[in-house]
Amino acid sequence: MPPYNQDVKDQITSRIISSNETLETVSTQTGVPVHTLEMWRAQAMAKSARALGWTPRQMLEVVSGGMLYSDIKERTAWLAKQNASLMDFDCWTTAARDGLRAFGQVKRGEAKATRLRIKVLERDLRKKDKAMAAAAAQFWNGYENPD
Repeated sequence: MPPYNQDVKDQITSRIISSNETLETVSTQTGVPVHTLEMWRAQAMAKSARALGWTPRQMLEVVSGGMLYSDIKERTAWLAKQNASLMDFDCWTTAARDGLRAFGQVKRGEAKATRLRIKVLERDLRKKDKAMAAAAAQFWNGYENPD
């Protein structure tokens, strides 16, 4: 992983958090891998939330509770009662959606390990097929020519 200048990291992190751009778009434009952007965003959000005393469970409860209000004024009023801002809500909602989107996807390196395991199993299967064919040939040769 190439080392990134802290200023560049801070600029990209603030861009991710404050804009509606997808991580894939930012990755394409900046050249920083998506998994690195995900890590930076999570670190920034966790640092911000920890500074305010939020736990992950509390953040998820605010996201799920805030989703009950479709009117922005009602949502903002409810968030104010919860001591959360609309910006926090948007960030936490994005993180929750991205987390759910990533659920069930193949992780980095798992695909390669799976392909390798398939190759090993296929090789073993070919060996067994050859052994079975040789045994069958021996059986038939012995059956046709009884001594």
